[in-house]
Amino acid sequence: MGVPPQTQGNARYLRDLLGRTVEGMAIQANAEARQTYLVEHYRPGLTADALRQWAARVRDTAAEMEREDITVRYVRSTIVPADETLLCVIEAASEEIVRETYARAGLPFDRLSSVLPEEGYADEAVGTRPSGTGGAEHNPSRRRN
Repeated sequence: MGVPPQTQGNARYLRDLLGRTVEGMAIQANAEARQTYLVEHYRPGLTADALRQWAARVRDTAAEMEREDITVRYVRSTIVPADETLLCVIEAASEEIVRETYARAGLPFDRLSSVLPEEGYADEAVGTRPSGTGGAEHNPSRRRN
């Protein structure tokens, strides 16, 4: 099914179109059921490579759990080498599922917090937001101070 040229990139049109399919409704329901969590690891003595390996273990474990139909998704990680720190962003149905992800990965963490994704992020979660339409730098309607 083609998208009319005048509606290409229109997130609302695409979200409505996607919502009309069984698969689209399932994707939307799944995205709405997830919360976003920040998992913090402070590991003095670990190198950036070691922290990358930790991130890969979390990513792989979350993917394995998703294949088991557990509502969890590894979003991204950030390594701060100077602070020997790894920060992971995880979407999951609950904090308990995030804890289970880390238990299965065999990795400890120092802090787990529920966080708010940036405005409009839910559109990205269901695959309806065009690329290149991110934060304030891409949205002229947002004001900068």
